[in-house]
Order: sequence, then structure tokens, then C-alpha cells
Amino acid sequence: MIHPNSDMTPFLPNEILLLVLDGLEETQDRVRLLQVCRHWNTALSAKVYSSLEIIFPELLFEFAEALQKNPRLRLLVHELRIPNFFVHYGDEHPVYSRALFHKFLESFTDNDEELTKWEERLDVNDTSAWLAVVLISLLNLQHLDLRWGGNGLETACTLWAVSKIASKSPREDLPLQHLQKLTAGSDEIKENFPLREFIPFLKLPSIQEMHLSYIVDWDHGVKEDSIFSVSFNLPQGVSRVRKLVLRLSNIVHRMRELISACAHLEYFEYQHSNQAEWVEAYRSYRCRPFHAALSTQKESLRVLRLNDIGVTKEGEWDDNDQVKGQAWFGSLVEFVALKELRMPVRDLLDSTAGKEPDMDLGEILPSGLEVLVLTKVDFVDYSMLDGQLSRLLDVKEQQFPQLRKVSLQTFQMEVVEGEEMCKKRRNWGIPKRAELVFKGVRSSCEEHGVEFSFVLDGDYQILAAGQVVYDTDDISGRAHWD
Repeated sequence: MIHPNSDMTPFLPNEILLLVLDGLEETQDRVRLLQVCRHWNTALSAKVYSSLEIIFPELLFEFAEALQKNPRLRLLVHELRIPNFFVHYGDEHPVYSRALFHKFLESFTDNDEELTKWEERLDVNDTSAWLAVVLISLLNLQHLDLRWGGNGLETACTLWAVSKIASKSPREDLPLQHLQKLTAGSDEIKENFPLREFIPFLKLPSIQEMHLSYIVDWDHGVKEDSIFSVSFNLPQGVSRVRKLVLRLSNIVHRMRELISACAHLEYFEYQHSNQAEWVEAYRSYRCRPFHAALSTQKESLRVLRLNDIGVTKEGEWDDNDQVKGQAWFGSLVEFVALKELRMPVRDLLDSTAGKEPDMDLGEILPSGLEVLVLTKVDFVDYSMLDGQLSRLLDVKEQQFPQLRKVSLQTFQMEVVEGEEMCKKRRNWGIPKRAELVFKGVRSSCEEHGVEFSFVLDGDYQILAAGQVVYDTDDISGRAHWD
């Protein structure tokens, strides 16, 4: 057996080594390959460290230590994923050398007070502080993916560090100058995070995309009297973000400020959840306030997905949010760059219970639209929408020459006739009635060279023999089965 780092390790071509590396998923297994010999380390280091995953947040300390001991690694990391991050500090202190980090931290802080506060957080193993150390160590980081596994609030040290960088950017000698994409939220639990947790990232000089989930207005996260001073103001046009995705979120009060902070927003997606805080507070979706906010981007916005698969059932509004009659988004004619639109039919058309709206589709859509996806189409909407789409197609050549695709998502699905619903087989589909009602629209689309389809994703009921056997919860939007 050949001992790791032995010069007697059999030579393998770099192409074979890279194939072996591609077959390993765990970061720790990939790093072990670097320890076999010098040749393997030289051949594989750049690829191994270009994309790293730190499964447990307590390992951030070890990673930070490795970056200090081997500074060349700081330039290699382009993508960092932390799939189970949580803010923690307490009795289990890491055994680390203050001297190893002292000079490095001193170069980033402006005074002894800041340095002392930071080192005190490291002493008690504050994972937010160790994450901050890692972030200011990585000079070529392009994508940061943080998935919370627990309460992610009070990330004071991390936000302070990012805010400090943003206030001094752009400068080549600063970290995070190349960060282009931030992905944050939780895939496993329903945990809410205040919008202000991510405002410092919006101001970084190269940030292009932000994909966030479970974001709320709630501002109880980092407090004003925090041990670190963080700026949460959002001047208009301060951010270079071009793609902003907010899923399972509930934002009302700061929406206009958030969107107008983008200088040239091209892609915006918002999917609503009625839960407005992690405590029992709920707020229903209202689309009208989004119109004023998004109008600040009407010359750049190319794709708009506005609650097309999010919750639309009403929850509760507190005393300050008694907003009624806001079901209509408003005209999109002035959104001259818009190419793709996905929206619930009742929000796009000022229509309730299937009544004819005051303005037709042809009067409210921009002329350059290419893709139109109408979702949550209820049975009562069928007749009205059939007429709307028919009239839209009649003027397609004159008013909408670029239109190439129309899709509908029916709010009701039907179980195969004669069967009981089976979740495993997903034995349900588009109602026969929808196929019949929109048969003429499908034919007209074919005549005009427009693709027509029904889409299955999104929020829907399932009916069997005319009875609802699946629905979404009125408050949270989570599915329940009868």
C-alpha cells in the first residue's frame, strides 16, 4: 500500500484524475484526493476548491483557519454552499489561535473597538462571525448559497462585514467584489427571514442575481442597538441586480423601495405566502401595490412572474392593512421591454366571478410580448377568457407580432373518470371542460403560429366526481388532503 503524499504514487493522466473527481459528491471526499500526493494536489486543487460545500456551520472555523494557513486557496473558491446554516454561539468554543487571525482582522476593521467586538464573537463560536471571516477571505467568490436549517436571525457580524464592504466598493483590494449571485432561504422548513438581512448584499458592485425564499417585511432581526452598526437604507438605483426572485414571501411595505433600488431590473419573480412573520401573523396577497413598484423598471423588465404559482387564498389583515379592491394589477402597455408574463388571470384582468373586465387583454398588454401564461383559471373564468383570447389573437398580427406562446393553468384539475385520486400515480389532469371550451383558441393559435398549451404546475384544487378532494390551506397555502 502506498502512503499518501508518497512520491511512489502511480502516475495518472490529469484527464483520469478529473473523471475520478467528478464521481465524488462530498467536499470532504474531494479534498482527500488532494492529500494523496503533490501531483494530485497540483492537478486538482483549482477544481476542488472552485466549488465547495460546508455541510455543518461549525466547520466554518476550520475552513477559515485553512484559508489563513494557505492564502492561495482564497483565490480559488468561486462557489460556496452552506446547506444547513444556523446562527449559534455558546459553550462549545473552538480551539483557535487568535494570533493567526488577529492581523488579518485588524486590516479589515477601522478601530480597536470593532476588532475587539469581532474577536469576542469568535471566542464564543458565533457562526455568524466565522461566516464573516470566511467571506472577507474569499477574493474571487461569485456565488454564495446559504440554506438555513434553523433560526437565521441576528446575523449581526456577517451583515456588518458585508455592509462595510458595500460602503467602500468598488475596490479591487476588497473581498466580495466579484459576487454575482446570492441564493438564500430554506428548502426544508418554513422559517421567515426579514428583508433587511439581505439589503447589504444588494449594494455589492457585481451582484446580478438574488434568489431568496421566506422573506418578510418584519424587521425584528438585527436591532438598531446591535453591537455592529449596519446600514439598511436603499437609495433608488443603488443596486446592479438584474434578476430578483422572491418565493414563499410576504412583502408589502418595502416592496417599492426594494424594486426601485435596482438600476436595471430585467427579471422579477414573486410568489406569495400568507405568513407574514414566524409568529402567528398573516397577510393576504394584493397585487396592485406591485404596479407602482415595478413601473420604476418598465423600460428594462423583460420577464415578470407575479404570484403565478403562489398563494392567492385570503388570510388575515391587521388593522393597518385593511386594503380592499386591489385585485387588478393594472395596465402593462408601458412595460416596453416585457417579453414574458406569468400572472393569475384575475390579477391581469379586472374581473371577478368571470365577469367581463372594462379593458381587454389587447388594451393592457405590451406590444412586444412573446409569452403569456395565465394561471389559476377557475371554471367561472372559462367563457370570459375564451372571448378575451380570441379577440387577442384576432389583432395578433397588427398589435402583437412577436407573440409566440400562450399557456393556461386551470385552478381545478380532475381525477381520471371512474377512479379515486391516487397521489403516487397523480391520476388527474386538465378538466375535459377546459379542453372543449378552449378548443377554438387552440385552433386559432395554430393558425397564427402561436404555441398553445395547458400547464400543470402551480396552485390548484383536485376534483373527483365533482367533489373537491384536494385543496390548499386558506392561511398558509400548504396543501392538505381530505
